[in-house]
Amino acid sequence: MNMIHEQYDQEITLELYSKILNYHPVYLSRIFKREIGISFSDYLTDYRMKIAKVMLETTI
Repeated sequence: MNMIHEQYDQEITLELYSKILNYHPVYLSRIFKREIGISFSDYLTDYRMKIAKVMLETTI
């Protein structure tokens, strides 16, 4: 989650993070869903939408 929060504005994929963390993408996906409650891609999309909402609300 920290990696997503720090790099939300960059090209992020489960495959990229699985290589960085040295886990198989399927395993990482299962662990993420079990621990967070939603899929990696859904979490990324939701987080990006929250950031966009804050930017829209706070930009003049």
